[in-house]
Amino acid sequence: MSKSQAAALWIVSLLIALFASTTAKAQSYEVASVVVEGNRAVESSLISSVSGLTTGMKLSSTAVQEAIRRIYALGLFSDVQASGEFAGGRINVKITVIEHPQIAEIDFEGNKSIKTDKLKEKLTVFERQTVGPSQISNSVDAVRKFYRDEGYYLAEVVTETKSLDSNKIAVVFKVKENEKVKIRAIEFEGNQAFSDGSLRGEMNAKPKSFLRSGAFKRDQFDEDKDKIIEYYRKRGYIDAAITYDSVIVDADGKGLMLKLQVNEGTRYHYGDVTFTGNSIYKTELLTDQLKFKRGDIYDTEKFEETVTNLYSVYQEDGYIHVRIIDNVQTVDSSLNIEFEISEGVPAHINKVFVEGNSKTKEKVIRRELYSRPGQIFKRSMLMRSLRNVMLLNYFSNVEPDVKNLPDGDIDIVFKVSEKPTGQVQAGAGYSGQDKLVGTLGLGIPNFRGNGQNVNLDWSFGSRRNSISVSFTEPWMFDTPTSFGVDVFSVNRELSFGAEEFSEGTRGMGLRLGRRLTWPDDYFRITGRYTLEEVRYFDFNDAYRENNKDNPNSLLQFENDWLTTSAVGVSIVRDSRDLSQFATSGSLIQLSSEASGWVLGGDWKYHKHIFDLAKYQRVWWKLVLAGKVRVGVIDSPDGDDGIPYSERFAPGGTYQDGVIRGYEDGTVGPRNSTNGLLRGRSTVIYNLELQMPIVEQQIYVLAFADAGNAWLSGKEIKPFDLDKTDGLKKSVGAGFRIVIPGLGTIGFDFGYGYNNPDGAGWKPHFQMGTTF
Repeated sequence: MSKSQAAALWIVSLLIALFASTTAKAQSYEVASVVVEGNRAVESSLISSVSGLTTGMKLSSTAVQEAIRRIYALGLFSDVQASGEFAGGRINVKITVIEHPQIAEIDFEGNKSIKTDKLKEKLTVFERQTVGPSQISNSVDAVRKFYRDEGYYLAEVVTETKSLDSNKIAVVFKVKENEKVKIRAIEFEGNQAFSDGSLRGEMNAKPKSFLRSGAFKRDQFDEDKDKIIEYYRKRGYIDAAITYDSVIVDADGKGLMLKLQVNEGTRYHYGDVTFTGNSIYKTELLTDQLKFKRGDIYDTEKFEETVTNLYSVYQEDGYIHVRIIDNVQTVDSSLNIEFEISEGVPAHINKVFVEGNSKTKEKVIRRELYSRPGQIFKRSMLMRSLRNVMLLNYFSNVEPDVKNLPDGDIDIVFKVSEKPTGQVQAGAGYSGQDKLVGTLGLGIPNFRGNGQNVNLDWSFGSRRNSISVSFTEPWMFDTPTSFGVDVFSVNRELSFGAEEFSEGTRGMGLRLGRRLTWPDDYFRITGRYTLEEVRYFDFNDAYRENNKDNPNSLLQFENDWLTTSAVGVSIVRDSRDLSQFATSGSLIQLSSEASGWVLGGDWKYHKHIFDLAKYQRVWWKLVLAGKVRVGVIDSPDGDDGIPYSERFAPGGTYQDGVIRGYEDGTVGPRNSTNGLLRGRSTVIYNLELQMPIVEQQIYVLAFADAGNAWLSGKEIKPFDLDKTDGLKKSVGAGFRIVIPGLGTIGFDFGYGYNNPDGAGWKPHFQMGTTF
């Protein structure tokens, strides 16, 4: 068949198709085949399938038009045509397409403030995608919108397309960011109950000022609108709404104004509260859970706290499937609330699973759980389990997942997120006593995933050298019994005014502890035995001259190794929610130690230290932490029975007591030549206000410290801030940073009011936390 004949037949077939819908006797033709041409990247089978044209179907004008429309709708082609020719009374259909180009590369130019990867996330096109002009235009709009949302209202975005081989292109988004448009003003309309200033105070967005950048971000603005509504609802305006908001850019493009239209609505008060459906608990008990009373202004926060309390009452006795619906009826400006309760039945714990522990062995986690298979579910036991696992300090997060079973019981999955626990410490510190000291340490608080604690510390410097090794097994024989051993050696050069001498200590200790269930299960008791030797040597001429007539000076022990054989016991109650940076709870510890008597050794003394630390969230994430330490040491032999190193010398971040703003270990009684005598009693107060910048990672803090040491318990002045022998005071600020593999490091800058050389600032670098 010639080309002219084929064309004629195609025209005839189209004419037949065009009149098929209106001419009852018109003849239709069957499709013999469907062929696709012109495609490179797009599969022929996809095009054929989308067209809807199939072999054997009766061809109509509607089918041809619909096929072309569907193929165009893919967005992959710049042109689509259909043609055909007769073959034995049937028609062979040919679909010819011209593909849009495929993106081989995407790049950005001119973006300085926002990273390319961030901008690519906003694109609606991607590499190896076949795209048309409209799709690229949509991506330009998306990038431009993102810049506007980030405050760059004058940002310009255009594209440049470069043709490559094989119908591929490179797309370059050219950005001219221009300056951020700053917030000039924030205005409100419709607000009668609260001033513009009160509402602006709830927003993160602020007009530009000397201390504020005035930066605008759309997502922050959206959050601010939610905060304003929450502000109203906490004060009784439950119908409050922002009916209109706009961002108005100044004509010169240098500033913008945020405008919000507020519809406050009616201010509501609490009315009558009733309970229905409660058969397990009396109405009086449920009423006690209310955080409000009749006549109070409605507060969403107190209402939500009430609902949480009601759920907690039921869940404490296993009613985890309880449903509480609050039906609210408005009567004038009062809200009558009916709590409709569907109690259900108590749920038992079927199975408990642990997930996410890639290093820590499962038994280490399970032994801390209070929620166990077979028990009736108790909310308090679940919360206690979460606390215990977090206190291990092996995990960055612990989440419970309660799974309902068909019979009404539950499975609990504890999902943990491991965090690096091995700590290699290397650093340097400076104190007035030890001067420059280098430190190397290895801490493994979860040795081989068994929960055991291994520590190796080495300090070295011109005036101090020490090494210590310790091991702790917290669950000996898989019981809540701990066992530990410590070995240590310390050599120090000490100076107090003009007097100098050296002290050497070596020894070991054994520890045995047990968790208690009485008075409650936050208690632990630990017994210990310590055997150590201490030697005093290298006394300088000033010490010898000043103490030549002092029978109680350390010269009487020069170069002798003196033995301390001591037993001690500590009772600890720890209800903190976290082992570091706690936000609630307390830590109470009473430690007593006795040396000599039947234990032998060269020293005979008894020493007692009481520590109390309390943690309380005061507002938002701000935590107030307070600590008190009281210590006394005494001997029937007077000073001769007490080792010099066991007496109290607080100051700085020293182990005897933290009083920042003073040199380490320099606070306490002194002799006539200003030499430190060390005390036989001490009182220390610490107060910290802690704020997280990044939860459990970066904290800033402000502090106030006060304390001193005295020659005897009778001389203690625990509340005297004025006298020379009263409490030494300081204030200051600092920060803490948790570094994986290194632990917690901190820097404090304290102002000591009572330094011997005058009030002034002192820096303090420390590993770990004060509390």
